[in-house]
Amino acid sequence: MDGVLHVSGQPLPGAADAVQRLRDAGHRLRFVTNTTTRSKADLAAGLKSSGIDLEVGEVQTTADAAVEALRGRRVLALVMHALVGDLVATLDEFKVPEKEKNELLGALGPLAKDIVEDQSTASGTALPKNFKPAPPLKKK
Repeated sequence: MDGVLHVSGQPLPGAADAVQRLRDAGHRLRFVTNTTTRSKADLAAGLKSSGIDLEVGEVQTTADAAVEALRGRRVLALVMHALVGDLVATLDEFKVPEKEKNELLGALGPLAKDIVEDQSTASGTALPKNFKPAPPLKKK
């Protein structure tokens, strides 16, 4: 979404109008991102604040893709920030009482250090210090 509908949170001119024209033409839309540090609700809210009309369910993240790819396999969540945001949104959607929601979130909090390699909110993984890039491809 960054670089297509906005750049670093600043809406691109005409983006909201273009999205609306696509909707008016009857197209089903998905807003795809590779960010791993923000929940779908946060991402949707950011687009809405730019004047783009969308539902949270139209946002597709790498976490969604991972869920589909790993369905039926045992894996641990590696992205705590986005996981917690989406979990809270889901608990709210199902009207889970605050007491139970807080108990679940309280139980998850201490586990973060055991399931998250890097506590940073930045996306991506830091390269090891001994990393050397591959040589450039030769033109034919």
